[in-house]
Amino acid sequence: MANQADIKDLIAAGEGQSLEFKESFGEEALESICAFANAEGGTILVGVADSGEVLGLQVGKKTLEDWANQANTTLDPRIKVDMKLVASIVLKNGRSIIQITVPQSQSSAVSCRGKFLRRVGKTNQKMTGEDIAQKLMAVTKLSWDNGFEDRASLSDLDLEAVKIFVGLLNQQNRRPVPVDIDVESLLVKLGLIEGGKLTRAAVLLLGTNPQKFYPSALLKLGRFRSRTQIDDEREIAGCLIKQMDQGMAWFRERLATKLEITGRSERTTHWEYPLEAVREALANAICHRDYRMDGNVQVRLYDAFVEFWNPGSLPPALSVDDLLKDHESIQRNTKVAEGLYNAGFIEKWGTGTVRMDELLRENGHPRPEFESDSPTKFRLRFRRTFTTEYLEEIGLNQRQIAIISETEVDTKITNQIYCTKFAITKRTASRELTELLEKGLLKRHGLTGKGTYYTKS
Repeated sequence: MANQADIKDLIAAGEGQSLEFKESFGEEALESICAFANAEGGTILVGVADSGEVLGLQVGKKTLEDWANQANTTLDPRIKVDMKLVASIVLKNGRSIIQITVPQSQSSAVSCRGKFLRRVGKTNQKMTGEDIAQKLMAVTKLSWDNGFEDRASLSDLDLEAVKIFVGLLNQQNRRPVPVDIDVESLLVKLGLIEGGKLTRAAVLLLGTNPQKFYPSALLKLGRFRSRTQIDDEREIAGCLIKQMDQGMAWFRERLATKLEITGRSERTTHWEYPLEAVREALANAICHRDYRMDGNVQVRLYDAFVEFWNPGSLPPALSVDDLLKDHESIQRNTKVAEGLYNAGFIEKWGTGTVRMDELLRENGHPRPEFESDSPTKFRLRFRRTFTTEYLEEIGLNQRQIAIISETEVDTKITNQIYCTKFAITKRTASRELTELLEKGLLKRHGLTGKGTYYTKS
């Protein structure tokens, strides 16, 4: 029997990624079973309203058996769910709660009467073709980059990149190889060629011009002074090994540094963002993007934050909340990820996002922010710490510095509040608030009119 205290704790927590309330068992409950199975599993409490009010329901001798049969005949493939009567929570007239525990599906994606659904936050959402394909690849341990590129041959590989790659493999000592190894033997050892056919991963990692086969396999980087003002931008083509190398060189040229004198002859360099975290973020964007989609990996460096964008959402089994805790390593491009790991661009399997978080906090930055609310886009953002010195460096006046330094994240700032606080005109307030908005220091809510307000970004 289910534990009464556990059920009460669940109800108090409210609906979410792994919990759903249903007043009765019907089509919606079956769809939730399907959605949980296609995510990381979950629990359905039948007899509880959306608000968390315990209503209970009448349960006959064969109720649970009938529900299990409905699930078996409706879901494809079948999911073995665990249904338990919470007998210790009995309401008037013998009403009770039923706890349904749904495991994560270890087979292909599950459908409910032909509909493929997965759990996202508090809702059940329709799965895209990409979601279904990713689920299948996760189960079969296959990925798109492991397929063959029939249009390519060994002559399409970049020998300079191969030499760099061999050096990195031996430097990291994760997959050491002889320094004089020939190209084909190297690819065989790494599982990047079979029967003389190159895999897509081989072309991406080491090709002279992967864009010949995959035009969107580009890295774009830009230094933004505001949403509309770009100081400089760069597009990096070629193989992923060179994209990583040149991408990190771009960051070293543009990130601010501060030297700390330790009292001895040596000096410590503090980067605007920890380089290890930047490297991990760039590698994640490059190796986890969907190369079948249009769009490029993009880096946007602002005064207040840096963003990493890549085509393709998170795999169905992961949510953005999972990324800041220990989670399963699910690779969209397994061979690309393996290559970048062996070369030292990725530190550990499945812990990169956790490590980013640790590095940022150790250096006094806010936690990384992840966004995956679109099937075609994933975004990671690192924010700067807003010190008075830094705010002066980016050209803010004393009023602007004061409002950013003093304002809490959830505090609402309006044009009128800004006018009153600093005894300035509405026109001046609008101009200065707009500057803060464009620099990414404020977030605007509403478009125009009295209902418009700003909060700290």
